[in-house]
Amino acid sequence: MFCLPEEAVYVIASFGMYVVIHQRACRGDGDDLKKAYDVACLVNALVAVGVGVVSVVLNGDVLFTGVFNSNKSQPLVVFLLTHSLGHLLYDLYHGLTWRPVVLPHHLVSIFGILASLLYARGGLVIVVDGIITELGYLFLLIYYHYHSARVYGIVLLFYGALRLLLVAWSSSVLTQCLGDSTISPSLQIITVLAQCGIVIVAFHFLYRHCVNFMRLARGKSHPLASTAQPSASVLKLES
Repeated sequence: MFCLPEEAVYVIASFGMYVVIHQRACRGDGDDLKKAYDVACLVNALVAVGVGVVSVVLNGDVLFTGVFNSNKSQPLVVFLLTHSLGHLLYDLYHGLTWRPVVLPHHLVSIFGILASLLYARGGLVIVVDGIITELGYLFLLIYYHYHSARVYGIVLLFYGALRLLLVAWSSSVLTQCLGDSTISPSLQIITVLAQCGIVIVAFHFLYRHCVNFMRLARGKSHPLASTAQPSASVLKLES
C-alpha cells in the first residue's frame, strides 16, 4: 500500500491549515482578501519565531559547530521546515497574482527547504534564517499600528540590525558548510546559493523600506501596507 512520506503529510497539513485560515477570514471582497493574507502571514511568523526559538534552545550546543547535523535528530526542525513549506506554497498564489515582490524570497526559501529535506541536513540553518526574517516582519507590525515616521525610523534601526545579524549568521553557516568534508559538493553549492540569496533578498527589502521612509519623512509617501484592492498595487508587510 502506497504511503506518503511523513514530511509530505506535514506539508499538506500546513498548506491545508493556511487555506482554512484564508477561507475563514475572507468573504471574497478585496479588503477581506488582504485581511486573510495578513492573518495567515502573522500566524506563520509567530510559529516560525516561537517554535524556532525553542528549537534553537534545544539545539544550542551545535548551533556554531554542527548546524549541518542530520535533520532526523531534530524533529522540531523538520516540523518547522514542512510547516514553512506549506505556508510558502499557499502564499505562491498571492505572489503570482498581486504580490510579485515576495516571489524571489519565496522561491529561494522553497529551494533551500527542499534541498534540506532531500539531503536531510542543514534544517537548523533555515530555522534560524526564518527567526531573523520573521522577527523583521513582527517589528514592522509596530510601525503599521502607529503609522508614525518616528516609529518607522526606530523600527528600521532594529530591522537593519536583524539584517546585519543575518550576515553574521550566514558567515558562520558558510564557514561550517565549506569546512565540513562530510558535506557533499552539491549541498555546499546549494547552501552558498540559497544563503546568499536570502541575504540579497533581505537587504532588498531593507532598501525598499529605507526609500519609503525617506519619502514618508518628506510627506511624499504612504505605508507599504496598503488597504487598496489586491488588484491594485498592494504592498504587504515585507519581512
